[in-house]
Amino acid sequence: MKKITLLLLLMISSITFGQRYSDEFSYSLKSGVVSGSTYGNFYGTSIGASYIIGTEGYMADANIGYYTSDIKFGQTHLPYKLFSLEVLGGYTIEEDSLYPFYFNFKTGMSFGYEFVNNGGHYETLYFSKLPYPTNSFACGVILNPEAEIILTDNLTGTINFSQYFDLLSRYQKNYYTTFLGIKYYL
Repeated sequence: MKKITLLLLLMISSITFGQRYSDEFSYSLKSGVVSGSTYGNFYGTSIGASYIIGTEGYMADANIGYYTSDIKFGQTHLPYKLFSLEVLGGYTIEEDSLYPFYFNFKTGMSFGYEFVNNGGHYETLYFSKLPYPTNSFACGVILNPEAEIILTDNLTGTINFSQYFDLLSRYQKNYYTTFLGIKYYL
């Protein structure tokens, strides 16, 4: 019981009054699950940077992401990998009544390169030729709500949901990710 009480006191004392400042940079690392998979791999990770613009609550965000999943195509499943650059803008809510949380609402574009079926041109169930190129450019729109909880003056924990609408892919038109991560403010 003493260990639990000490741990709770340590956790509560580490959640200090961290307030983001105008013109502030942060770096983030996120990892989580990707939709579209019915079995096997469904993983994603992202590193990024954010910038709080002025004092009005606007923000800019850029991330480099890697996503892997197994997608259904016809009667078979194909391995799918995507490397992307995401550029977003949005608004952040920092109210005293919501302390110790920040809420960010962002939207933007994703640019990347997708690898379907590990570059192979034949699916593995019937060994028939795939009708579309298996390696191609991907471009899409992102909707991204995010919540942050203050851990220390410069560190927040994040939970992030992203909905992607790919405009060019013939294999993965839309998918979502759910990530947990950390964000460090400079």
